[in-house]
Amino acid sequence: MSSGSYALEVRGLCKSFGALVVAEDVGFSVPEGAAFGIIGPNGAGKTTLFNLVTGTLRPSAGTVSIFGQDVSKLSAMARCELGIARSFQVPQPFSHMTAFENV
Repeated sequence: MSSGSYALEVRGLCKSFGALVVAEDVGFSVPEGAAFGIIGPNGAGKTTLFNLVTGTLRPSAGTVSIFGQDVSKLSAMARCELGIARSFQVPQPFSHMTAFENV
């Protein structure tokens, strides 16, 4: 870790699916120990952004860095080993259980 670097830094991140531009020139920096949230309406590109940061999707342009190390070309598994990962929402993980049993 280099001193003064951010835990996570995103610069100029872009993602297109054909003519559909989902993320355009996204950038932010997150200091170590900070809490950072992404909000927006449905279809705003939040999930795409998470997929770009975690390596599930490759960006059309831009970089993702962890503590100053560019990880843009690393796989999701390699990024996970460096401490960046995501989980997936499963709306009914215990479908065989009642609502009361889920609690």
